[in-house]
Amino acid sequence: MRECYESYNYILDPHGSVGYGAWKRYTRENGSSVGVILETAHPSKFIDEVESTLKTEVEIPDRLANLRERTKKAVQMTPTFKNLKDYLLGSH
Repeated sequence: MRECYESYNYILDPHGSVGYGAWKRYTRENGSSVGVILETAHPSKFIDEVESTLKTEVEIPDRLANLRERTKKAVQMTPTFKNLKDYLLGSH
């Protein structure tokens, strides 16, 4: 995460930094290559870890900051496809 930020001024989330590290390793072992690293989370999702690693402030986009005000909803269920399907289809 730190290397990417220092080299490219790009902030990866922790999962993206694993992909970046794998690409760097591949490049070392196989020669120069072009890589694409796809991330599924904004770095602000892991704000404490990212800010402490990079020693910089992470900006939280408005569309994500608005979610902080919402109440988390969790539904417990046994981990079966049928239970998930029933829940999603509203037949619970």
